[in-house]
Amino acid sequence: MIDYSFINCKTIYTNAVNASKMDEVESLHEYLKNSTDFFDAPASSYHHHDYKGGLLVHSIQVLESLKLIYSALNDGKLINEDIAFILAIGHDLTKCNYYNEVEKWRKVAGNKWQSYPGFDRNDTLRLGHASGACQLLQMATNLDVLKYSNIYQAIRWHMGAFVQSEMNDYSDSCRVDEYTLALHTADMQSLRIESMSKRHV
Repeated sequence: MIDYSFINCKTIYTNAVNASKMDEVESLHEYLKNSTDFFDAPASSYHHHDYKGGLLVHSIQVLESLKLIYSALNDGKLINEDIAFILAIGHDLTKCNYYNEVEKWRKVAGNKWQSYPGFDRNDTLRLGHASGACQLLQMATNLDVLKYSNIYQAIRWHMGAFVQSEMNDYSDSCRVDEYTLALHTADMQSLRIESMSKRHV
C-alpha cells in the first residue's frame, strides 16, 4: 500500500519531475511552484481532501491510480510516465489559487459551537473547472494542442459522468480517447482512498 502522507506525496511528485523527459513537465512544475498555491491548497472546501496540502495528495493518488487503471483498461500496456503526470497534476489546475482560509464553526458535544480552520471558494477566473484546467495547462506549458489533443480531451471531460449536459461528450471521449475513462476512474478512486483512510484514523 502506498503511503499517501503529504511528505511522501511531495517526494513522489519531486521524483516524477526529476525523472521527466518532457519539457512540459518542468514547465508545469515551475508554474505550480512560482505562480500558484498548489502545494498548500485543499482539493475542496468540504467534499474531499479539504485540508491544507489536500490538492497535492489528491493529485498523487490520481497519478498512482491512473497508472494501474490505464494498464488494466489497455491489456497491460503501461502509460507514459510524463503523460500520466500531466494528466493527474493538470486535471484540477483550476483549484489552484481558488480557496481562501477562513474560520468555520461546528456543533460539538453539549450543543456547543467550536471554531475550526476551513476553506471557502473564491473563483476569480471563472473559466469553468475542466475547461479552465485545459486553458491553464496550455498557458503554463505550451503543450501542443494538436499533438496532445488526447490529454486535453481527457482533462476536459473528466467530470462528464457527473455533469448531465456533458454526458454525451464524456461518452464519446471514452470511446475514442485512451485516457478519458482512466483519468475519470482514477479521480474517483482517489475519493475512495481518502474515505478509507478516514475510516482507519
